[in-house]
Amino acid sequence: MTVVIEESDIARVDSLKSLAASDGIARFRLESRQQLVEFSAGFGELLMHRDADPDTVTVVRHIPAVEGEDGYVGLSAGPLLPHTDGSGN
Repeated sequence: MTVVIEESDIARVDSLKSLAASDGIARFRLESRQQLVEFSAGFGELLMHRDADPDTVTVVRHIPAVEGEDGYVGLSAGPLLPHTDGSGN
């Protein structure tokens, strides 16, 4: 099941965590990067990714200079499978 969370549901982080744990995936709509950062913080500590901007958001985009290098699939033109970074921490 996919759960769609509207902007007005940002405060429902706890119920979304429960739904994601039981159903595996959730989609949500936010209006700004700041809302994304605040919403994400409701799931736990935000960890800085190697390719993240200072606000911890990592934009998936094509950077031809790293095409084909190990660890850079999110910056390539190829598919990016759903995953979490830092889940082993």
